[in-house]
Amino acid sequence: MIRTLAGRRIVVTRFEPHDGPLATALRLAGAEPIVVPLIGIDPLAKDASDTDQSVRDFDWIAFTSANGVRIFWARLSDEEQSAFRVHRGIAAVGPATARAVANLGATSALVAPEFVAESLADALGDVQGKSILWPRAAGARSVLAAKLRARGATVIDQILYDTVALTIPEHTRECILEADAITFTSPSAVRAFVASFGTATQPRIVCIGPVTAEAARAAGLKVVAVAGIFTLDGLVNALSDVFARESTAVVTSLNFTRA
Repeated sequence: MIRTLAGRRIVVTRFEPHDGPLATALRLAGAEPIVVPLIGIDPLAKDASDTDQSVRDFDWIAFTSANGVRIFWARLSDEEQSAFRVHRGIAAVGPATARAVANLGATSALVAPEFVAESLADALGDVQGKSILWPRAAGARSVLAAKLRARGATVIDQILYDTVALTIPEHTRECILEADAITFTSPSAVRAFVASFGTATQPRIVCIGPVTAEAARAAGLKVVAVAGIFTLDGLVNALSDVFARESTAVVTSLNFTRA
């Protein structure tokens, strides 16, 4: 099989290590990932948004990020961690978040098919009278809580962490601007990028889903592709499609010129 990402340098802006899931998926597709997280995770001290209720008291615990899973877990006592592992109402926004749950020895009873809060809200179905805990980042879109409350659920949103822009080393900036493509998986990464680089960029911009793409376009970036399935694998597929189309266009142009 021809790997359309072979030799392509792809910037990973999400918060993950060099052997993280997106970087690994890109390498498997033949690309050279350039991992430059633009945002960091800043766990917040417990405040009034924290609940004294046990995880047992909630019908659902809804996670919209893997970071939320890990930070939520770190705050639990040993007893609550044990209760979490056997909880039958854990919901995850996508496969990466579900893997973070599984890594803690728990099971996601429900995994939304797409990496957006709307998908998770829809997947939860009938929530009339249900009690739902939503551990989240400060500044997260309120759409999940709004949709669930509109359908009769009681939603406790617990603010666990904030995202902060990271300083980009000067020697890395040139690598980013000379890459073949830059990937974005969150509006916060888009904002951090524009603050550092502006909008006059040469690399192709590819986004994980419509929410991130909308933020990129609103910031003045030209988005060339949006993943059809809002997951990391979907993002890699979108990148492959971009370069496959370009390769086809080049071949067609050459054949036309020769003719």
